[in-house]
Parts: sequence; structure tokens; C-alpha cells
Amino acid sequence: MTIAPIRILAITAGARAAIGPIHSSISRLSSPLTLSAVICRPVSSLNRATSPSSTCGSSLMPSGRRRIATASPPARNSTSAIGVSTISTTATVVTAAAAQSGQRVRSRTQRWSGLKITTSIAASSIGSRKLAITRKESSPNSATKPMSTASETRRVMGVLHVRRPAMPRQALHRGLPSLIGILAGRHQEPTRNAGWSLRPTSGYPCSFSPTAHDIESPMRPPDVSLVVPVRDEAGNIAPLMAEIRDALDGAGLSWEAFVVDDGSTDGSWPEIVASAAADDRVQGIQQASRLGKSAALMTGFQRCRGRHVAMLDGDGQDDPAEIPRMLHLLDEGKGAGLVNGWKTPRLDPWHKTLPSRIFNLLVGWVTGLRLHDHNCGLKAFRGEVARDLQLTTDMHRFIPTLVSLAGHRVLEVPVRHRPRVRGASKYGVARFFRGLADLGRVAAMLTSVPGGAEATARRSLYALLAAVAIGGVVGRIGAVASVDRIALENRLVDDAVKREAAAGGIADRKAIRERLEREKRLVRPFLSGNDRSRWLTVRSLVEKGTFAIEELVVEPGWDTIDAVVHPDTAGRLHLYSSKPPLLAVIAAGPYWLLHRLTGWTLGDHPFEIGRLLMVVYGGLPFALAMAFAFRGIEAVGSSDWGRFWTAALVAFGTFLSTFAVVFTNHLPAAAAAAASFWFAHRIRCGGERSRWCFAAVGLTAALAAAFELPALAWLAALLVILLRCDAGRTLAAAVPAAAIVAVAALAANQLAHGTVVPPYAHRADGVRAAVVAATEESWNPDNWYDYAIRLPDGRLLESYWRSPKGVDHGEPSQAAYAWHVLVGHHGILSLTPAWLLVVPGLALLAARRRQDAAGEDDLARAIAIVSAVVIVFYLLRPQPDRNYGGMTAGFRWVFWLAPLWAVAAVPAADVLGRSRVGRTIAGLLLAVSVASVAYPTWNPWTSPWLEHALRQAGWITAP
Repeated sequence: MTIAPIRILAITAGARAAIGPIHSSISRLSSPLTLSAVICRPVSSLNRATSPSSTCGSSLMPSGRRRIATASPPARNSTSAIGVSTISTTATVVTAAAAQSGQRVRSRTQRWSGLKITTSIAASSIGSRKLAITRKESSPNSATKPMSTASETRRVMGVLHVRRPAMPRQALHRGLPSLIGILAGRHQEPTRNAGWSLRPTSGYPCSFSPTAHDIESPMRPPDVSLVVPVRDEAGNIAPLMAEIRDALDGAGLSWEAFVVDDGSTDGSWPEIVASAAADDRVQGIQQASRLGKSAALMTGFQRCRGRHVAMLDGDGQDDPAEIPRMLHLLDEGKGAGLVNGWKTPRLDPWHKTLPSRIFNLLVGWVTGLRLHDHNCGLKAFRGEVARDLQLTTDMHRFIPTLVSLAGHRVLEVPVRHRPRVRGASKYGVARFFRGLADLGRVAAMLTSVPGGAEATARRSLYALLAAVAIGGVVGRIGAVASVDRIALENRLVDDAVKREAAAGGIADRKAIRERLEREKRLVRPFLSGNDRSRWLTVRSLVEKGTFAIEELVVEPGWDTIDAVVHPDTAGRLHLYSSKPPLLAVIAAGPYWLLHRLTGWTLGDHPFEIGRLLMVVYGGLPFALAMAFAFRGIEAVGSSDWGRFWTAALVAFGTFLSTFAVVFTNHLPAAAAAAASFWFAHRIRCGGERSRWCFAAVGLTAALAAAFELPALAWLAALLVILLRCDAGRTLAAAVPAAAIVAVAALAANQLAHGTVVPPYAHRADGVRAAVVAATEESWNPDNWYDYAIRLPDGRLLESYWRSPKGVDHGEPSQAAYAWHVLVGHHGILSLTPAWLLVVPGLALLAARRRQDAAGEDDLARAIAIVSAVVIVFYLLRPQPDRNYGGMTAGFRWVFWLAPLWAVAAVPAADVLGRSRVGRTIAGLLLAVSVASVAYPTWNPWTSPWLEHALRQAGWITAP
């Protein structure tokens, strides 16, 4: 005779991990016994117990709820099992499932007090007729100990004989009370001496018809499971459940909700019970004591079946209407594991918002995950992410960090915040300081998680590369005058000695040198007329209160060729810098502050003031360019080697560091371009939708265009991408931010030159002089670069551009110009061969189908198109403009694209890093690039090494 094995398991608190193997063995049984055992009330409520007939077919929970469950009878001689399990402290649940129909019944959790009892009926082997029933009792104080160490006693309670083929349904039904008595510890009166009791449903086989919530196909879980932790929130729970019902039903989402009561002392639990009775999808879980929010969340997460899981606070300040939008972000295919809410505007008093902001800044600084609101109560997860979370005491504050450390992407989205209308806030000052202590624990975790440790190591290396690069730039700034001292001052001294020797005098080289230094001030930290042009505007704004510079160019060492002349409103001619004035206006701020604090000027203290300001004008933009480029590299790269190679390229292999010692527009434009790419990447690829991020893209891209006019193409490309992402926020935030920069640039031009058109636009190829009012001064209204102006010292200054020399004549052949711009002596690819990886990198980036990088193809196309447009723009310039950027170490007009090209090269570097040959090739490309950058030594206004080499070889002649 075949015996149907039966297993009844009652697992007490703390033993969840221990029942894993047992639970797995039960789940492998083919057909559970079609018998429904139900949980009656705790001992304290036994006096109100209904008769067996009144509870047949139902599960009367302590709350008074009834749960109906039915299933089909099993096949003859089938394997059967009843599973009785607990999930939380002193909770016991009985489940009966009908596996043969492909359905499963979810476990129910209830709370009971008193002695913890683990009773098991060990199944005998097939063919046996006896089941040994044992009972394990453990004292309450052992509940928190592991099962293996809890004080316990075991004894055989009895033997149940089962002979299924010969046992009619009525006989089995009559035998159930005996089984119940054994489980309870007393056969005669189980319900009077046990903390719980079991009762059979009427008839065998039972009519087992679970609700839709109890039985659900494993292939069709609810769309979202909600976890709502509450403590003393009476009056808030019912309205919140109604809002959840309206929001999710209205969005067409199937859902379930677990309201976890963390030891409330007000009327919260009765309100939870009422909400559960009103809606079958709502379940209440009551923790026996105040275990904290983390424990409440864990209790809920472990019971969630949904494809997604959302958590929100029970105080009513989180709006459930935000949940569908957050779930949509999870489903967009960007690989996000968590969508974190950002309460904005936050409707809390300042004593809550200020510590919260400080806390969020500290968490971002320590963990590298920078969010506005780490501890926002409204969050949406992918189901497996929430179920895998392990939250110890108070670690719910760091859920985004824990999710990120687990390798999942974290998105942040602004959500509506509502004021509290009932109850009291649980926030106190002590919680802030406890949070700081917990932050220390999180910092320690960063090194224990492999992925987190690797990311931390990469960030440390990035910082090291940046520190070395910045240190080199500062050192070069400190010695920037060496070229003038050697190349110019010695030559002038030698000429003066020769003249005096030829005149028959005695040449006193020391005296001559002192006189020349006093009269000419040859040693200066400003190396070219290009950067002195901007310095003169900054000086004039601070010292003279005007944009005109003629009063300053008469000072020794302050001459410039980059100037224009036009009359003011009174008709008087003035000399102005030919550079767009916005950058000079911005740079005047730090100089004004130093001038007010010290009383020094750039005229009488050029080294002290000039070098300090160059750290701000050159070192700071270079640092910002590296910081944002490193962020882009980290986001786009897929290998450590590729990331490190590209980071080294940005730090040491581009001409940005070469030009960091002079005051130009190239570094600020590069920093703005790098920042705009990073913010655009967060929006397009990271799912960021905050208005400030859209505004940051518009602001930084517009600044790049204001500093480098061809960067208008980059601004247009990013605005198109943003419009595709979110037209509303683009028009409301990005476009106004860009408009602010545009207005500032046009206003600066208007103030400086009386027109919004920059001086570059007032240039013509022909020279047409106009003599002004019987003076020797002249200017050309069609060409402001064609002038002669009388300076305050009486000298007549004639424009250099009337008869330019050397390279400023322009390259006559457009084909030769294109060759040398691309691969020749000023070649983009010949001087920085690392850029050879840009094109294949863009192709790889455009073809990438990484789930967590959706949208990178759009950014790749934007970089490719903008780069082509900028290069073609300069190749098609007329001959006077085909001068390679003047006497300079590289084709400087494309330097602002360096951070974008570096990010684009990362995928190709990742590929090369997979083999030794590839790494060797990449290393050689980087080495040559670094050599080109280092060749100019202290002065970037020198010819490239390749031009010198070609001249020495006789392949080209000096212009």
C-alpha cells in the first residue's frame, strides 16, 4: 500500500534561512494534498471562536478577516504535502497549494504571542504506514538566537496512521482533530492549551477556491507591490489607501499593498485592518515591537511578488500618483534598478530641510552617488532589486547607495511633496547624528563590495591624474617668464653691448641689463599679444572703468596686435581688444577683488597678481574640464584599462594643459563643453529629468558657444536631443538658461563696442582708410582691423594687420591648408595621434546596444556631426584666416572639442585594451600625443615640433 508523505512545518522567528532547503524540497513535490487547514485566533480570542461549521472553508485571521481557498482533489497515490511556515517573529501560516493545476498559494503571515513551537511531521519512506510527529519547543528568550543554538526539547508526540486508498473521505475528516490535537500538544482540548489551533474545512476533498490574490500564476505577478511602513499614523492610512487605489487602478496597473505597522500605539492597526477588509489587495502586517523602518521595509519586501516594488511613507506626504511615472522610467530599458524620488519643492520646516541637505551632500561626497534626496520615502524598484536588499538597522537611509553597490543604475526624478495634515513627524535632531554614524558604516562597506571598491579605485586614480596635471600646470605658470628672459632679453642685451662696443664705450653688461629691465620691463608673465589683448581689457575695466585700452598699451611690455579701433559715442577713436568681451568681463571679477584687497595692479605687480590670476583663469577651467571629462569616461567606458588610458590622455595628452598657462578662451570653452556633455548624458542615458539638469545643459553649452563661436553647432545639437527627451523641460529650463548667456554676451558687446555684433564681424579683406578730421589717425568702418591711432604718449600706432607677417599672411592653397590642419605640421591627427581612435570610437558608441546606455548613440552622432561641421568651417575660411591659429603649438581652434573627443575614444580604447598588441598601439599613440603637448615647454605660442622637423628636413619653408 502506498503512503502519501505529509510534511507540516512551523518555523519560528530567526529561522527563515534555516528552512530554505526544507522549503525547496516541499516545492518539488508534484501534487500537494488537497486539504485546507486554517488558522484560528490567538489564545486571548478563543472565547469568541466560532463553531467549526461557521469557519469551514475560511481562514479567520486575528483581524477577523476570512480568506476562502479551494482546489481540486489530488490524483490517487499522488505525493502530498501541507506547508506551515513562518516569515517573521512568532508568526505562523498554513498554506495548501494545488500544484497539479499550475497554481500556487502564497503564504500568509500572522503574529502570535507566547511560546514558540516548531512541530514537524516527518514523512516516512514510500510504502510506510506511519508518520512520526515531533514537537520542538523553544523559550521566548531564544527567539533571536539561531535555531541550532536555541534551547529546545524534542519528543515524539504520536504516530498518525494513513491508509489513503482504504480511508473514505469521512474517515479522514474524522481523523483530523486527532492530528490537530497532536500538533497543539494535547489531543483532547487543543484550543484551550495551545497558542493557536487548526481546524479542518468541511468535507474531503475540500472545496478549495482561493481568491485572485491568494492564487496567481507564477508567470503573471502583479505589476507592482507596494510597501507602506507606518507608525502612529492613525487617520492617514485610509486616505492613502484610497489614493493608491485611484492612482494605480486609473493607470491600469495590477497591484498589491503591504502595510507594515511598526508598533503603533494609536489607532493605526485597526485602520489597517479596516483597509484590508475593504480591499482584498491590501494586507496588514503588525510587528510586535518597534523594530524600526528598515525592519518594516524588509518584512514587506520579502513578501512582494510584483515585477516592480514601490515604497512610500504612510504619513500621506508622498503622492501615489507619482508611482506610474516612476514605473515607466524603470520600463524604459535603461537598466535602472531604482528610481529615487526627489521631493521638490519640499514642504517641511527649515529644521528638517537644512540637516537633510547637509546629509545628502555628505552621502554624495562619501559614496560618489550624488542625489538630491537619498532618504526620500517614495522609491520604485525592479522587483528582484527590492527583494535582494538586506537592510540592517536604519540602513533604509542609504537604499540608493546599496542598490548602486549591487551594480544597478539609480535614477532620480522630482516628485510632488505634500504637507503633513495629521499626526506628528518622527524626525528629531538625534536622527541626524545617528545618520552620520551610519554613514561611517556605509563608507566602510564601499571597500568591502567588489564593484564599489573598483569604482572607488578608479575615482582615486582619476584624482591622482588630475592632481599631477594641475601641479604641472601651476609649476609652468610659476616659471612662464623663462622663455622671454632667454629668447628676448639676452638678445636685446647683446645688441646693446655690441652697439656700445662699436661706439668705443666700455660695455658693462650688468649695468645695461639693469637699465633695460627698468625701461622695457622685458620679463613678464604674459607671453603673446593674443593673451595680452584680454589682459588689457581686464586691467582697463578694473583700473580705468572702460573697455578702451590705449592708455595701457603704452606701458612697457603691454603691446598687442589683437586690437581694433572704432569711435565712441562722442566720435573719439579708441583702441579695443578684438576678443569678444564676455570672458574679459567675467575675468575682471577676481582681479577686482585682488585689487581691492591689496591695492596692487597688474602693471606694478605683474608676477604676483598675474600668476595668481592665471591659476584661476587657466588652472580652474582645466580642472573642471578634467572633472567632467572623467565623469563622461566613467559613464561611457566598459573596461578599467580603456578608462585609465583615456583619463591619462585628458590629463597629459591634449593641448589644454599647454594652453593652461595663458589667458585664452580655449580652456573655458572646453570646460563648458565637457560639462554640457555630462549633463546631457545624465538626461539622455541616465533618465534624469530634473529642471536644473536641463538648465545646466543649456547654460554650459551656451557658454561654450559664447567662448568659441563654432560651438553654436554643439548647442543646437544638444537642444535637439533634449527636445526629444522632454520638450517641456527643454523649453522651460534649457532654452531660458541658454538665453541668459546669449543676452549676457550680446550685452557685453553692446557695452564695449556700441553694437551687439562682435569685432570679428567687422573685418574685410580690402583696406580702405578714412582720415578723421585733419589728423593722422584713420580707421575703416568696414574693417576695424585697419587703423592708425595716436596713443597718449604721442606715438602713432598702425595696425599690424595692414601688413601681416609670416604665418599671418595665410595659406594660399586650400588643399595644402587642409592637409596640414589634419595630418601635417599643425595636424589634428599628427600632433595628437590619440585622436585616431575617435572615429572608430564614435562608430562603436553609435552601434552600442547596452541596456544601461540607451541614448549614447544620439550623443555619438552629435559629436561626429559637430566635429565635422567645425573642422569644415575652418578649412573653408578665406586666405587671411588660414593661418593655423597664428604662431601656436597646435590647431588651437578645435581644442575645445578635446573632452568630447576623449569620451568618444573610450570604446575604441576598451577594444585595444583586450590584447597586448592593442595596448601597445594605444600606448604609442598616447606617448606621441604627450610629447607634442610637452614640446612647447613654457610657451604655447611657438611652432609645433613637427613643423620644426619638416623645416630642418627641407620639406617645407618658413612662411
